[in-house]
Amino acid sequence: LRKWQSPPDPSTNHNIAGDRQHEGTAEWFFESSQFENWKLTGSLLWIHGKPGSGKSVLCSAIINNITTLCEAGSASMAYFYFDFRDVDKKARRNLLPSLLIQLSTCSDAFCDILSRLYETHDKGARQPSDKALIQCLKEMLTLPNQGPVYLILDALDECPDTSGVPSARKQVLDLLKDLVSLRLSNIHIGVTSRPEADIRDALESLASQTVSLQDERGQKKDISSYVRSVVYSESSIFMRRWREEDKEHVIETLSERADGMFRWVFCQLEVLQKCLPQNVQRVLRELPNTLDETYERMLREIGKVNPDQAYRLLQCLTVATRPLYVDELAEVLALDFNRTKAGIPVLNSDWRWDDEQQGVLSTCSSLIVVVVVVDDGYSETRVVQFAHFSVKEFLTSDRLAKLAADCSRFHIRPEPAHTVIAQACLAILLRSNCNDTAESDSPLFDYAAEHWVDHAQFESVSLHVEDGMRRLFDPTKPYFPAWLESFNIDRPW
Repeated sequence: LRKWQSPPDPSTNHNIAGDRQHEGTAEWFFESSQFENWKLTGSLLWIHGKPGSGKSVLCSAIINNITTLCEAGSASMAYFYFDFRDVDKKARRNLLPSLLIQLSTCSDAFCDILSRLYETHDKGARQPSDKALIQCLKEMLTLPNQGPVYLILDALDECPDTSGVPSARKQVLDLLKDLVSLRLSNIHIGVTSRPEADIRDALESLASQTVSLQDERGQKKDISSYVRSVVYSESSIFMRRWREEDKEHVIETLSERADGMFRWVFCQLEVLQKCLPQNVQRVLRELPNTLDETYERMLREIGKVNPDQAYRLLQCLTVATRPLYVDELAEVLALDFNRTKAGIPVLNSDWRWDDEQQGVLSTCSSLIVVVVVVDDGYSETRVVQFAHFSVKEFLTSDRLAKLAADCSRFHIRPEPAHTVIAQACLAILLRSNCNDTAESDSPLFDYAAEHWVDHAQFESVSLHVEDGMRRLFDPTKPYFPAWLESFNIDRPW
């Protein structure tokens, strides 16, 4: 059944969010009346907050809390993290198989229902429609004499609302409305998101319990506790030398100005932890007021050192078809876009980094992070991601485009970004030779072979890489058979 449905794995997001939780935080939430009422009654709990307010971390803590009930055999649970970075975690079509498979592992009765769906679709020869998957979920939830069932969805705002009629987000909101309308006393649905207008309009009437993070006193205490733990930790040689009154002033200032946003606090601490004692008060006076202003400051610092290289890495991360591995993104740093052949950049092996992670992180500052992901439960890979959803949102926003030139130069538009990554892919493919594996040893080769077409098909990108495409398709050159040997687009499996 799992192979048939091929659901995305939400546990990767869950583990990442859980690792970010500071010890002792979120206790206020588990002691709140909203949480207790949600567990006692079949209802929808909606937790919303500003960008960077720690919604995913809180969601992870909730899942861990409910897991104890599941391990005791007194409840069933399925969860899902929408993720702007992952194309497989952005829509209802991704959500439904994940929920069904997770529930099927909790109960033989649930598994039997999904098995019947498998049988009626020629034993997995055909894929079910969304309608069939929704009906399957409803059959599971309406089984008589079952215990509590928890469905927890994180970051609904990262489900896009920009394309399709209805949009991917509207489809999920309609699903939630459909499930709540069943009025099942044992079904507990939890949702976290930003308070976007369309989400607010849909969930305010559905939710019996609502939590606004920036208005919660417990959230403010958690932020203060987090700041204090960093300031008094031994990890920063600079902070250890601060005067006691400066430490307390930093804690007070950041706690007061955070407005419920852990992400804002984290960014300020990144700067402060490198601050000499004599500069602490000045840096505090110059703190940016918002996340936007914080990212502006980061971009200006990047612009002083390696602006072109950083911009290309950010462009690639924005439009990549799947999350990029560290060595794949680092390979872009070795491409000379000022020296081209048929309009395609030339690879300079001398520019490759021995420590690829250091090369990538040092180029883009705190805007990106490297996350260790476990593939298939065995091998570990290092994936590069934007440090937060708000980073990508800012880089692609009109707000950035309207700023001064030293910042607006980093504004990312889709077509130029797809062009850059298409050029990078073709640069690698045009080095390959099916008779010489040494020519195709680039870490970016597999991604290029499988996905360069996705980028070249975007809007007018193909016009910008036409000469490179002609070289790739030239029957007198070795590039085309080398590409097909690695990835046959007509028979990808």
